[in-house]
Amino acid sequence: MESSVERVTATYEGGLRFDVRVRDLVFTVDQTREDGGTGAGPMPSELLAGALAACMGMDVAYYCSKVGLDASGMSVEADLTTSDDKPYRAVEFRVRMIMPNTEIGKRHEALLRVAEKCYVHNSLAADPQVSVTISGRDETHD
Repeated sequence: MESSVERVTATYEGGLRFDVRVRDLVFTVDQTREDGGTGAGPMPSELLAGALAACMGMDVAYYCSKVGLDASGMSVEADLTTSDDKPYRAVEFRVRMIMPNTEIGKRHEALLRVAEKCYVHNSLAADPQVSVTISGRDETHD
């Protein structure tokens, strides 16, 4: 099985703010003022929930375009429940797809299967391995 690597770079900009570069795009990630940041961008946990919502929405919109369903006006809400104890982490995602212009009918189960097969959902469900290395000015990095 082949794998591919997609690199995302987060550059420290001071305080708790990072600028994240993906392809030719740049966006800011920060903590709220209450958590010591400036609120200049979403928190990492919000991006995680947003990635899940957007991924599910994209896959469902694509499916709708293939089977003739109207996905216009669709929104996807993702509620993230976090642990109160250490290690802090996501413990539950609740996703609600709102499709006001879609007659779902007999396609309900198919839409659910499509949403639950998105890349981000698959990745979260698979408990992926995370490895971390740290290098300073006295060491090289790749």
